[in-house]
Amino acid sequence: MTRTVLLFVLLSCVTNTYAQQMQLEVIPLKNRTAEQIIDVIRPILPSGATVSGIKNQLIVKSTPANLAEIKQLLDSIDQPLRRLLITVSNNRDLSLSSQSQSITGQVGSDNVSVRNNSSRIARSQSTVISGVDSDGNRITYRANNTQTDTNSTNSYTLQTLDGQPAFIQSGLSLPIQNQQIFVNRNGVIVQDTTEYVEAISGFYVLPRVNGDRVNVMVTPNQTSVSGRVSPTFVVQNAQTTVSGRLGEWIEIGGINTTSEDSNQRILSNNQSKQTDSLTILIKVEEIR
Repeated sequence: MTRTVLLFVLLSCVTNTYAQQMQLEVIPLKNRTAEQIIDVIRPILPSGATVSGIKNQLIVKSTPANLAEIKQLLDSIDQPLRRLLITVSNNRDLSLSSQSQSITGQVGSDNVSVRNNSSRIARSQSTVISGVDSDGNRITYRANNTQTDTNSTNSYTLQTLDGQPAFIQSGLSLPIQNQQIFVNRNGVIVQDTTEYVEAISGFYVLPRVNGDRVNVMVTPNQTSVSGRVSPTFVVQNAQTTVSGRLGEWIEIGGINTTSEDSNQRILSNNQSKQTDSLTILIKVEEIR
């Protein structure tokens, strides 16, 4: 027998012996599906072993020692799914400030009066200084300072299971008037139509719990509508994956915008500034 043939026989014997050590076993799952378990089992399989599954049955071909290891791992992970309460909060702070100064009229004497008006409700202050001469000519200085702060919070809450995606949304449908003009041989035809556009806010979330910590993939969507005659839709959304402890608020992200406008003329000055800040938070709690 040549050396090559001898080597082939030895390798065949080793392969047959190893193949005989492999066993095919169907393992029933109690609380999880095969799709949820396969990715956890695959890294601990030895060379030549296979794993597949259908619904709540895991089909494994491996060595007896590895099968025992797999069953021990399943005892810890094939547990009832944890019930979770998820809250997503959108906090928006809108600040608008404006200042204006102007001088009008004429003055030719020292007959000057000063008047200062303030309003707590509107958070505005105005100062008027005026003077009148003996001929009735008047000069007036006006200064206005207005500060408006608005805070709004929208929160969404739902229940889901660990590892299960969930989606919640709320909103309304707004009628939008459209006008189409057609020209044909009979003249001009004007057709008015109404189209309903949905303004929807909500979020999609997928939580995965490990001990007292949670990883969450979340996609919140916030839609606001301004204007009545010609509605304007403002859409804000984000998609991210965050992690933190159960029961704690986790910041997903935020949007900050600032706009300024200035208008200067002779003897007058107008300035305005708007700051818009949006912060998105999420909290995952276990329901026992």
